[in-house]
Amino acid sequence: MAEPFANLFRSKIVNFQVGPEGTNFTVHAQPLASLSQALNALINGDMVEARTGVIDWRDMDEETFLRFCEFAYVQDYTPPRFSECTDNREVPKQVEKKKQKINSGWPGNTREDESKRSIKSRLRNLLSESDYPLPSSNQSFRQQFQPVSNTSPHQELAPVFLGHARLYVLADKYDVRELKNLVLHKFCNALKLFTLWESRIAEVVELVRFVYDNTPPSYQHEAGAASQSEANTDRPVNISGGSSSNGQGSNHKEKKWDGLRKLVTCLVVSKLEMVAETRVFLDLLHDGGEFVKDFWAVLLAN
Repeated sequence: MAEPFANLFRSKIVNFQVGPEGTNFTVHAQPLASLSQALNALINGDMVEARTGVIDWRDMDEETFLRFCEFAYVQDYTPPRFSECTDNREVPKQVEKKKQKINSGWPGNTREDESKRSIKSRLRNLLSESDYPLPSSNQSFRQQFQPVSNTSPHQELAPVFLGHARLYVLADKYDVRELKNLVLHKFCNALKLFTLWESRIAEVVELVRFVYDNTPPSYQHEAGAASQSEANTDRPVNISGGSSSNGQGSNHKEKKWDGLRKLVTCLVVSKLEMVAETRVFLDLLHDGGEFVKDFWAVLLAN
């Protein structure tokens, strides 16, 4: 038996009470405890939760918890999706491609005597991917992790946007850097696909407010002092507008900027032509705070 799975299934069981109603979820301890020192202390340390085997996460919604567990088990998570979107549109292309491979199996060159074909060539043709296709269940498993786009103004953006953001906030709380970086990657890809309609601008502002209310503030950082091993979510971002090689060395200040804050701020700037004169966005600017500083920094740098 593969040792990682042996350790997983031999590990103790932990009960999580999730959501306002305290729905009970029973999971193996090892996958979650291995994600970070903070989670290991919560599950295997001296805390009450570790002794009782019951962890109260009632302040978390069930979908975020399930994505978190999914990552713990398979190192990926199913992104939130629009209810109208399906993956069926990809099936015809895959079927057509498969048929094409099957029909093009043995080259039909009538001028060449088959008895003179080399044994090596025959053996090569015995190993055909079309004879050993990837099972459809595995194809679906791969597809379920891919982001999807919205197709109409009637689809709400908030459940999808906040689904990614809530998972990032949970990963940040328990210092699961691999998950933070994965959320940024998947969320960025999702943002490249989506279409913003005027009727959905308020949901972009809702995303910004949620992110800035639930992520750590930025701070000034000495250039060059950051460790090379820092996660992408914590990389310093130069917002001074000037070159860092100006002879000032370590006196040069850079901004250590949370990755999700940076992503949503860049999203707003990229859609500025649409959002600039809307009431919800002007209210956001009027409220001030860290977002306004970051917004102007990105805007002036571009």
